[in-house]
Amino acid sequence: MRDGLPDMKIECIYEDRKGLLWVGTHDRGVVIYDGDIFESYTRKDGLAGDGVFSIIEDDEGCIWLGTSMGLSRYVDGRFETIDIGAPERFLWGSCKDNNGHLWFGVEGSPGISPKVYRWDGGQLDEIYLSDAQADIGISINDIKVDTAGQVWLGGYGLYCFNSQGITQIVEFDEKSSITSILPREDGTIWFTTGQELFLVDQNKVVNNVEVGQEVPRDIVSLAADSLGTIWLGSRIGILYCFDGEIFRMVSSVNAIIWLGLCCDSIGRVWVGTYGMGLYYYDATRVKIYQTNQGLLSNQITSIAQYGTGPIYAASSAGLVRYDKKSIEAISLPDELNVEGVTGLCASSNEKIWLGSRNGSFWEYDGQDFVRVISGAGLGASEISTVKEDLDGSIWFASKLGAGFGCYSESETKVFSSDKVRDYPTWIGALEIARDGKVWMGSASPATWDGLCVYDGKDFTRFAAIEGAAVLALFTGEDESLWVGTNEGVAIYDGSKVSYINQKDGLACDLVTSFCQRTDGIIYIGTEGGGICSCDGQVIQTLQISGQLGANVIYDVLVDQDGTLWAGTGNGLVQYTPRRVRPFVEVAKVIAGNEYEAHSEVSFSSTIGRVSFLLKGRSPLERASYLVYRYCLDGYEEGWRQTRDRQVDYPQLEPGEYTFKVQSVDRDLNYSKIAEVKISVTEDLRIAGLNEALRSASASGDFIGESPTIRQIKRQIKEVAWTDLTVLILGETGTGKGLAVRAIHEGSDRRDRPFLQVNCGSVQRELFDSELFGHERGAFTGAIARKLGKFELADKGTIFLDEIGDLPLESQTRLLHVLQEQAIERVGGTQPINVDVRVIAATNRNLTEAVREGAFREDLYYRLNVIPIEVPPLRERKEDIPLLAKYFVRQFAAHLHQQQPFIHELAVRVLIDYDWPGNVRELEHTLQRAVILAGESSIMPEHIPFGPAQNMPAVRMEGLGGIVPLDEYEKLYLERVLGHTGGVIHGKKGAAYLLGLKPTTLRSRLDRLGVEYRKARV
Repeated sequence: MRDGLPDMKIECIYEDRKGLLWVGTHDRGVVIYDGDIFESYTRKDGLAGDGVFSIIEDDEGCIWLGTSMGLSRYVDGRFETIDIGAPERFLWGSCKDNNGHLWFGVEGSPGISPKVYRWDGGQLDEIYLSDAQADIGISINDIKVDTAGQVWLGGYGLYCFNSQGITQIVEFDEKSSITSILPREDGTIWFTTGQELFLVDQNKVVNNVEVGQEVPRDIVSLAADSLGTIWLGSRIGILYCFDGEIFRMVSSVNAIIWLGLCCDSIGRVWVGTYGMGLYYYDATRVKIYQTNQGLLSNQITSIAQYGTGPIYAASSAGLVRYDKKSIEAISLPDELNVEGVTGLCASSNEKIWLGSRNGSFWEYDGQDFVRVISGAGLGASEISTVKEDLDGSIWFASKLGAGFGCYSESETKVFSSDKVRDYPTWIGALEIARDGKVWMGSASPATWDGLCVYDGKDFTRFAAIEGAAVLALFTGEDESLWVGTNEGVAIYDGSKVSYINQKDGLACDLVTSFCQRTDGIIYIGTEGGGICSCDGQVIQTLQISGQLGANVIYDVLVDQDGTLWAGTGNGLVQYTPRRVRPFVEVAKVIAGNEYEAHSEVSFSSTIGRVSFLLKGRSPLERASYLVYRYCLDGYEEGWRQTRDRQVDYPQLEPGEYTFKVQSVDRDLNYSKIAEVKISVTEDLRIAGLNEALRSASASGDFIGESPTIRQIKRQIKEVAWTDLTVLILGETGTGKGLAVRAIHEGSDRRDRPFLQVNCGSVQRELFDSELFGHERGAFTGAIARKLGKFELADKGTIFLDEIGDLPLESQTRLLHVLQEQAIERVGGTQPINVDVRVIAATNRNLTEAVREGAFREDLYYRLNVIPIEVPPLRERKEDIPLLAKYFVRQFAAHLHQQQPFIHELAVRVLIDYDWPGNVRELEHTLQRAVILAGESSIMPEHIPFGPAQNMPAVRMEGLGGIVPLDEYEKLYLERVLGHTGGVIHGKKGAAYLLGLKPTTLRSRLDRLGVEYRKARV
């Protein structure tokens, strides 16, 4: 019910030709499931009865439903009842024969012979199967059609209907009613009575099916998938399968499996239970092997395979191999059996190498075990990691502080814990790079931090990755080094290190293993978050629902067929990716109003937040598993990732935009790109207002009296008169440009040129020409000499905005200018002296950029002579009222209207907001508020962000003229509470809508005498 099912008792399941799943419930109607949402229908919607026991589709695409009170048909989005005279209780049996006729089983009535109904496309006929009668009535529970077109009907007997009439094949008493029938491709018929399983051969001879001791005889439901595998559901909640040779247990649920068993078109097995809702088993993608399939333990700590050979799986209980048919336990030597297997590696000579808990090291050729190193080699410490190098030597290591070693036929080297300064001895992972170097990561940062690389002679510490325990290492096809730690993934591409963690979509930061598919996709095993997959664009997550231990991943590998294998805390998992595209559409655009997203959407630039509502679907899984990859062309360059179905953008500048989105499923199948064109038109009042404000702010000052703003003003005054280089730091929209202008205006250069260069907007190939100029003929298109910004700013100030976006090659030339006070035009050979003060600004973390190699360290120190950090607005909220009054006064004056009053509630909403866009966002927000409010007071509903925009305007008619502010506020809050039904907490509560903390709202209600305690909060 949590997922949308109205009833946990499932009677039948059916997939229609559109791929929709129809679920009949015991007494809550029928549910239609599109892979994302459950929609339920009952008698109120036109169904004949609320108990739905059989569902079938006719040749015209109409859905027929046998219910507890008669027969219904679903046509063109509505239900209609078929008139059959007296009400009948239709049971579970229904089918469509080769002529397109529909058959329906009926509950028996005392003293009435068994019968069914048949619809021939025009009328519904009653067909009696025999003359037999019973005191309790003879019901028909299931009906199926075989490959020859014969109709098989089961109840207290098995009947066959063909061109020669009706034949009773076998008869049972009321204690052994047939519950399920399954025709097979070979012409045989399987059926079950809930006590025994039977087979009818081509000669219509009935035989018992021997299921073995492991399968109980309480099978009640049968189904077959497209591959011919038979699926069997038992009353005790166990799902079995039969592949033509053996029966095996697949999964179990803590509920009675009833007659709802269905194999859909993509191979999933849907299981209806009697009391625990609906389950499905993805037989085409996921298989879990556990002790009941032959494993010695469900905790598989290491797996290995060479070529197309068997999968070897190690656990504390021993070693098994799986040849894709059966699991075989391998008999271990007594010593190894006692010690336990802890690490595996398949080598190029097709041997398996095993580490033990006591530090011994073994070789296995498929027949015999040979101990090559005794436990004394690593001080009897567990060998947890085993790798083969390019020469065929086998490296092994312990994560318990005993060091590591290397074995070859000629010699054995052991690197003990004596030289702890040279290399780590608590080895969390080993990896052999393509150049033959051995990488090792420390599992204990407290004793030895980071990575170490060994070139055969010397050990070198790799200091770029530190501070976390290294648990896994892997070299990708592009030779990048992937480092799994307890804080996420670090990726070293040979020049810089990048990071992936939960903020980027990683399911769990504790990373245990890696492997890679031939198409480049990296699988990342995590301890508790399942397996993440990464293709360089999107990170997705594979998790086994209902199997917590199966999401604790110890080891992963990909075989040559592309199948993913994982050693987990709850068995050996086999996962086969599918290649089926998902689908996505932009359902709505919300920008003040709601717009259908089928064509171009146009709105004014006065609109605040713009939201895109996404609707994704996948044939393979629920939409909640999809990741959405999106971007807004014209606003941003790169793509972003989210699992949310709503994407929000702040107020957009006038212009043309294109919103693009793709849905990506767990197998990293991408949908086609869905697009919607956005046209943002400029409000003429805003255009004029912005021009006036730009003129006013060019020589303006910081507004505010907070301690941080006072400190900024002091710093600007102190540095303005010097010629020192200044670096202005701060988030976008904080007023960095205002600080730069103030420094220039306060200097002796105030009457000299002031030039601004936005380093993020200049084309990369034209950067040097823009800054330093070029000579004629310096490059294609350079038809004349051009002076660069540095020459034009001589004796004045140059403002390098977003200096963090400056290309590395241009950084070198800028460093030369700062050092030599001279530039050289592109294509020129003579230095040109310049006298320019440089002020730079950025919203990037330049220290981080230096560490990643994206920004020169020496240039950073040259620019960072005097740093001034402009704080974000959320850190100086006490300035918001002054800023708000300033902006409102400016806007109203420009619009030639009376300055509107900003209501206290609106001010509190402004103060409670975090302002990710800082002062610039506040400015744009109040532009819109002034226009919407006119000369009335600015209220919370005029503010286009946060919770207030979700609340319909609370009208205040009937005030009878001017009233005291407290009375106005009291009436306003009463009406807000009336709108929320008295609810204060939650997303539909008054506190959320007003942008206040619940405790703050309660305090204000108490002060004003607003009754609220009787309301539900």
